[in-house]
Amino acid sequence: MPQKRQRSPPVDELKDSIFISDPIEDRSSTFIAYYSPTESAKSLQALPQLKSADHRMAAWRKPSAQKTIAGKSIFATGSDDDGEKYAGKKLEKVMAELDAGGAVVVARWYGGILLGPVRFTHIENVAKQAIARSRGVDTGAQPAKKPKQELVPVDDSADVQRLAKQLADRDKSIATLRQLLAEKQAEKLSDALPTSSGAQAATVAAQAPDYGAMSLTRLRQLEKARDATISWTLRQIDAAEASNVSNETG
Repeated sequence: MPQKRQRSPPVDELKDSIFISDPIEDRSSTFIAYYSPTESAKSLQALPQLKSADHRMAAWRKPSAQKTIAGKSIFATGSDDDGEKYAGKKLEKVMAELDAGGAVVVARWYGGILLGPVRFTHIENVAKQAIARSRGVDTGAQPAKKPKQELVPVDDSADVQRLAKQLADRDKSIATLRQLLAEKQAEKLSDALPTSSGAQAATVAAQAPDYGAMSLTRLRQLEKARDATISWTLRQIDAAEASNVSNETG
């Protein structure tokens, strides 16, 4: 679904020192940035306009009493992810790159659909626009064309299909390896495991999750987890075989 950029809603009660980006809407999620060179991050997060937001990510950057050898101010920085991991550091980076002081808050209203890494692009872009507007840039009705082009979502359907197939194959491999491990362990202790491992493997295969409906980020996490499971099971099989050989030759 194409993303839409709209004008900000009326904010008559806001102070003149607060600058607002246009909203970015992507798959039912909305992102808006509020920047102020004088207000604190907490005061921006507490704005009534942001009360309904699911996340109010923030970063701040203010000159400290320390200076470099060349006499330039050293900035004290900080951030608040507010439940959106890594978002605060992304905003810190934006402020440093633009040499902006003060505080910026990006509010996100979550629409129920996971966006993946592109959400960080939205967070950075609205923050950049709010800071730019404090400098008299991009204050017209038309948003800049370049950021709009950068916000085109990436079609990751091919990667999703590929990983979904790979995970289904890994599930089958794990079921087979677990059955083999049970057999190897049963050679040493015949009553250690039930003999219905084959039926259990069939049940696991029948209950395989719908990988095709998951996000690319989630599939990548599961891929790492399945690889770790396979590696651990193979080590257990090797250990069981070594133990069986030792018992035979002992």
